[in-house]
Amino acid sequence: MTDKIMVQKASGELQKFSPEKLRKSLERSGADAILSDEIVEHLSSQMYDGIPTRTIHTRALAMLKSHRGSSAARYNLKRAIFALGPSGFPFEKYVARLFDSMGYTTRVGVILQGKCVTHEVDVVLTKGDVHGFAECKYHNIPGTTCNVKTPLYVFARFEDICEREGKRFKGNQAREGWLVTNTRFTDDALAYGSCAGLKLLGWNTGPLGESLERMIDARGLHPVTCLTSLKKAQAQRLLVAGVVLCQDLFGDRGGLTSLLPTNVLIKASAEAMELCKHPH
Repeated sequence: MTDKIMVQKASGELQKFSPEKLRKSLERSGADAILSDEIVEHLSSQMYDGIPTRTIHTRALAMLKSHRGSSAARYNLKRAIFALGPSGFPFEKYVARLFDSMGYTTRVGVILQGKCVTHEVDVVLTKGDVHGFAECKYHNIPGTTCNVKTPLYVFARFEDICEREGKRFKGNQAREGWLVTNTRFTDDALAYGSCAGLKLLGWNTGPLGESLERMIDARGLHPVTCLTSLKKAQAQRLLVAGVVLCQDLFGDRGGLTSLLPTNVLIKASAEAMELCKHPH
């Protein structure tokens, strides 16, 4: 009986296997009810106590890939974000593209003088009278959380910059401080962010209820690392060259032929097109 099976999360925590939770994650990826039920039934028959959630994910991904590539790519989104490393810089550029989609003008890796010390800001944001600073906390180990120490540190930097930068702004210009992570925030981190007025964007949370996951999918801003038609080394080659989003594979592909074989590029572009045309 699957209702007694315990699965092991990436954090090491054990929890009951939930067929319904698996079904919902499959449906969010774009799989229809029939395919979702088929995968849940097949995987439920393979459950055993202590099975890692990574194993469940890998098996579900393989079944999705054999039916519909775009669903597999979307289902693989969280792990694709982890694959943006290891340096974290591609994640900063990726976050900048997310803010671009929200109407901000962005600059990455900017040195700003605070009242007390100099800071290197991951992403500087401007939209109308709003000026913002976003710090990116990238994790490459599944199960890691962003605890309260990070927003405490980020807000202190934000305040130091505003103490100096604020003198250059008119009274009606607003300032925003953001902390963006590819994992989850702890309850204390969320409480501090809310109290301090620091905007927190993570895998499971975000301003006005739009989490990082929902923002990516709704805007079709999937990273190239989620494409199942690319090998890991091929995706990394694209990242190094500054090709971060699936959207970057559209249109004129002449500049990309030096990075990928033509047949691989055509297949990846087709998968990217299907994925971005069907946001959820």
